[in-house]
Amino acid sequence: MNTIPKTLLTRCILAAFALTAIAPVATAQTFPDWVSPCGTAIGGADMGEKTRLIRATAALLPPSQLVPSDVPGYYRLSAQTGGFTSIFGYPLVPGVQFYGEPQMSPNGRAGYLVAPDIIVTASHGQFDQNAYAIVFDMRPQIPVGGTSCQPPDFDHIPAANIIFPPHGPVLADFPDSIPSTITDSRFDYAAFRLTTPRTDRSFLRLRRDGDPQLGDHHAMAGHPERLAQKLSKDVGFVGMMTDALGSRPPTVVPRYRNYALLDGSSGSPLYNLTKGFVETSVGSPVGFGCMQFDASTSMPGYYSFSNVCPADAAFPGTYTSLLNMGSIKTFAAEVPAAELLVTPLQDVIQVIPFGGTLASTSFPYELRVDGRTTASVDYSASVVPPAPGNPTLLSMSSSSGTLLPGTSATKTVTVSSAAIARCGVYEQSVSFADTTHNFGDRIKHRLEVGLTDFQIEAPASNRFQGVASPYLPPQVQYTLRNPRPTAVRVEVSTTAAWLRIDGQSVPPSGTLLVGYDLSAQGTPGDSVVITMALDNAQANALPIAENSANLVFSDTSRCHNPDSDSQRTEAIVLDKRDLTVGAEILALVPEAATLDPTVSTVNVSQAFCVGDIEVSAGFVRDPTLNGNGIFQFWKPDLDLYLINPAGLRAQIWDGAAEPSNWPYEPGVYGGYSITSLRVNRGALLPPSGSNLDTFLNHPAAGTWTLQIADQVVNSVRGMATHWQLKLKGTPGACPP
Repeated sequence: MNTIPKTLLTRCILAAFALTAIAPVATAQTFPDWVSPCGTAIGGADMGEKTRLIRATAALLPPSQLVPSDVPGYYRLSAQTGGFTSIFGYPLVPGVQFYGEPQMSPNGRAGYLVAPDIIVTASHGQFDQNAYAIVFDMRPQIPVGGTSCQPPDFDHIPAANIIFPPHGPVLADFPDSIPSTITDSRFDYAAFRLTTPRTDRSFLRLRRDGDPQLGDHHAMAGHPERLAQKLSKDVGFVGMMTDALGSRPPTVVPRYRNYALLDGSSGSPLYNLTKGFVETSVGSPVGFGCMQFDASTSMPGYYSFSNVCPADAAFPGTYTSLLNMGSIKTFAAEVPAAELLVTPLQDVIQVIPFGGTLASTSFPYELRVDGRTTASVDYSASVVPPAPGNPTLLSMSSSSGTLLPGTSATKTVTVSSAAIARCGVYEQSVSFADTTHNFGDRIKHRLEVGLTDFQIEAPASNRFQGVASPYLPPQVQYTLRNPRPTAVRVEVSTTAAWLRIDGQSVPPSGTLLVGYDLSAQGTPGDSVVITMALDNAQANALPIAENSANLVFSDTSRCHNPDSDSQRTEAIVLDKRDLTVGAEILALVPEAATLDPTVSTVNVSQAFCVGDIEVSAGFVRDPTLNGNGIFQFWKPDLDLYLINPAGLRAQIWDGAAEPSNWPYEPGVYGGYSITSLRVNRGALLPPSGSNLDTFLNHPAAGTWTLQIADQVVNSVRGMATHWQLKLKGTPGACPP
């Protein structure tokens, strides 16, 4: 069976598209992408917000392409293509998603209402709001009295769905009018007014405060590949990312996965269906999606496609790509808001020990109407009842009223833990509703009472090394910390007989368990250092291999933090395969064979028989003789000698014997100049051999000496910086 290669491309959403081929994904994953927003596609729990998103999103098209239709009161899209049959010039297999659907002409983008009289879109490409007509409802719909979805008729677009220019003024054009302190092309938003408000349509709120949360549902609406309006599904929020690129100060932006961006997606909103905010929108030049083309086995030269993005190291296990990198909050501050503004929108988390005192019991919330708008807003405020069986945490008088433009009201929520009888997690929300525009915000208060947890600070290395005792390092230390105001007991256990925990050995029962009591965070005793060492007799009996064991850390309390694991495992390793010792030299190597060589020694304290050996050393040119800053040594000048503890001496490098075709190791050797050299018993040896076999089957313990000589008197004088000796052991004693 032949394997058909897959091509993975990254598409930049630009006025002119740029294509970059990248390596195929080894573990490709196909995600659902766009659906027609009609019928069951907009059903489910988020139906109301999906409908709002669909109705608020429009196609922005050149007005010259909209001409009167043959039916009065309708317009025809004069610039249409023959149908959706290819992407990037890749012919598509008939039957792929949306195959054959009519396409609108190029030079368009998407936009969306954020107030009855304000449209937001992408600003790139010499943005001019009067270069676009705004066309709503270019989507399939179920006709009145009908039962099935019908595609939009590009030849009969109702005049009521079109807003022709001239439009009102531009309110914010990023990056053109962005404050100079944060100038950067990764901001790609524009907002402009309409001359006539569209009060017949819902609008979307821009995110102005707070952040999305894991578990929120998101969707995108737009006109990918210039098709009739589509709705994306399963767009996943994976976390907040700090963007420190460009000349702006660092900003935190949301990161998403599972979405496809195609030609015409610029300006499409990504909408948080759960919270009711636009979190970002498609911009240029960093907005991109990843598309995989799969060659057809039945139709050579034709392709199907799927949305596949490479794995992202910042968010393991996810497939992510970026939308508009500039935080939409910065842009939103420049755009008048028609809706009720509530601050702060962040959820509140309070942590106390059982019977403890709350640091704060009152939380004020400001309800405000933007002074740049002209209409008042009706509101209501109330506490949401707790879940059945849970105590009441919050109190606030329910109220409602009307706020005029430029006015505000403060509502204060009081938190009490008096009704809590046991440790656990307790949650209750406060609700603020904009009853004029049908928006609502719920802010969660979470009270964690008597929960325990612990943190493990692992050492820089979890490895012991050596062929025999004494092993290095002598000990490895872990630090346990209590991050909470409730004391916790953590037990550490292992079944490895060669390990000791704070001097205690594994008992005959086979499991060593040591308990540690940590006091409340911020008090004496809230952390402890645990020392791991080796039982040398047990370790010496282990095979000459990499030996590993587990340390198990367990919270023994009954109220462990549900957001973390109560039992965690840390691996610890004893690598008996080899021993590495080294020394710093930092000495000039004298030129001429008549001078004494540079000498350096290392000590091996472990008693074993040498089974393999390797020597490495580092060099620079003498900086006093080479003002050009290229501090390297010439390899042909070098002679290296090694002497073992018993006095055996062998020349392990003979630079004069090295042939011109000797294979250099990439990244280590470069022509004749050298900054590091490694000599071993493998393939990379001069033809005369390294003579390292001289030291096999001899005892390792004692002082090893390296002698370095420069046999050639020339202008390339060198300095030795350091060297290392790597030894492997063999089982049993050395032969006589």
